[in-house]
Amino acid sequence: MEPVDEIYQQYADEVKRFLVCLTGDPDLAEELTQETFYQAIRSIRRYNGACKLSVWLCQIAKHLYYDHLKHQKRHPMLSMEELERAVPENDGMPEIFREFVEIFGRTENWARVTYYRAKVMLAERLEE
Repeated sequence: MEPVDEIYQQYADEVKRFLVCLTGDPDLAEELTQETFYQAIRSIRRYNGACKLSVWLCQIAKHLYYDHLKHQKRHPMLSMEELERAVPENDGMPEIFREFVEIFGRTENWARVTYYRAKVMLAERLEE
């Protein structure tokens, strides 16, 4: 196995988990993980060993996410508390979405926040 493949095998999951936490979007996290390793390969000469390789990769990932936000002209994500306050207690969430709570093993509050984020994203895309 080549060194690049070994590095990817060793750190890809860690970088993706970091990005999922940062973005809240597994698909975007996957895309940014791939881009992170592409950029890391291109700039490996700049890695000076002052920090762990995983930290360096996560820094690249973080900067790529911030660039993504600038490019998309999105507003910063609201905190969980702000989202919870923005979603009314009974917002007419379809009954089928409650089934997702059971399937994914998450809380109903998680489903409400996810539902709210989806509505906001749809509204933004419809405006474009």
